[in-house]
Amino acid sequence: MKRRALQTAPLLAAAVFPLPMLLGGCASVQTHDGAQRRPAVRPSTGFEIVQLGYGDASYFGTCLHPACPVVTPKTISAPQPPARPGETEVSVPQQQDRFTMPDIVAVHFLSGSARLQPAAAAVLVHASNQARLAARITVVGRTDDVGGHAFNQRLAWRRARAVADFLREQLGVAPGRITLEGRGVCCYVADNAASAGRQANRRAEVTFHPAREDKP
Repeated sequence: MKRRALQTAPLLAAAVFPLPMLLGGCASVQTHDGAQRRPAVRPSTGFEIVQLGYGDASYFGTCLHPACPVVTPKTISAPQPPARPGETEVSVPQQQDRFTMPDIVAVHFLSGSARLQPAAAAVLVHASNQARLAARITVVGRTDDVGGHAFNQRLAWRRARAVADFLREQLGVAPGRITLEGRGVCCYVADNAASAGRQANRRAEVTFHPAREDKP
């Protein structure tokens, strides 16, 4: 009887020995399965789920303050009080709609030329409002002292005529409102000894005369 008990002891030890290994295996399987079922990591603090886009193109996403879209506050304008009986709105006339003193502009030419340059044409276009409102327009062509008197006199007239043609053809000024005059080798505004002075003297002066106001 004692010998049988001794023979049974090694068998029990062999049966008990794998138990920790089985428990360890179960624990490892449980841990692996738990890792697979771990919930998804939430966005960091400060992120917010918001609706982006509008209408059919809207979708949801996350944003980080202060870059999240916000609702634009709506304001209602206060109603205007009705006008009282007898009150009428007074319109103030614009200053550019009239002028009372003659307005003079000058356009310049190349040496010996009566051709209107782009810069000179731009000056006349800028004065189109005065040309529209003026009762009459005087154009005086002038020259420097280079060349003879007869040559400069003809050149002065050609310059005045070039300006008048531009006023008629480009700005729509009636021919009857324009007066021409040529004054060569006369009435200088600068010294002809310098190139800049001669350039300043090669010009045509355009005077816009205002309309006379009718007396009440």
